Amino acid sequence: MVKARKIQANEDRIAIECNSCCGDTWHRLLYKQSNKIPVIEEEQIGPEEFEQSTIGHVEERWELFQCLGCDSFTVRIGKEDFDDGRMYLTFLPDRLSWQRKARDYRTIPSHVHKIYAEVVTAFNRGMPILCAGGLRALLEGICKDKGIENGMTESGKVRDTLEGKINGLVKIVPENITKNLHSVRFFGNKALHELGVPERDELDLALTVMEDIMNVVYDLDYQADLLNRKAVRYRKTHRAMKKGRRARALTHKK
Repeated sequence: MVKARKIQANEDRIAIECNSCCGDTWHRLLYKQSNKIPVIEEEQIGPEEFEQSTIGHVEERWELFQCLGCDSFTVRIGKEDFDDGRMYLTFLPDRLSWQRKARDYRTIPSHVHKIYAEVVTAFNRGMPILCAGGLRALLEGICKDKGIENGMTESGKVRDTLEGKINGLVKIVPENITKNLHSVRFFGNKALHELGVPERDELDLALTVMEDIMNVVYDLDYQADLLNRKAVRYRKTHRAMKKGRRARALTHKK
């Protein structure tokens, strides 16, 4: 069953985040359509025989909105969950405030940055398994770039596994930080080997930890050097100003 209707220009409006206006604005509902989608259950009745039956229906709703501030368009899609009956909403294009922005690192190698950018994209696109696997690959890439080939494992042996490499990072990263990296390894293992789906907040935290690691590994030296160069320029300028004042004072006395 399909039902559709065109909404009058001044009929319905709702507050939605507008990417162009950078905040919540009133949106006018222009058009909507809802469908009842059958939920199919498949049952095996023989060695190679399966029987399908309809066990219910769920609603799928599509709505087109126009911002009353900038006239841009937004599509809102609602999908009813068969188990709990809740309507889960997504927006097209994705809302910017819900997305994570990739950080800029001045000295990061291009291949490591490529992995990081793909991880952030997977996170923003709601692909948790790919994101978790990418976090593991990012960790491997950092270890390889920094020449960390092995390290002490929990068993007390030096191994070239990811566990060993994480512990080997203590050469360049504080130990209290490297301990937290094992959670990234666990997420990656669960996602790739067991097809476990991490929660979004867990991935968000893991991404934050990895960004802090990249800041320590790639940016702190650059920032410290930049600060030192600014300090050197300041000292030179200060000395030149002092010499100038002394010269002017001597000239004045003469």
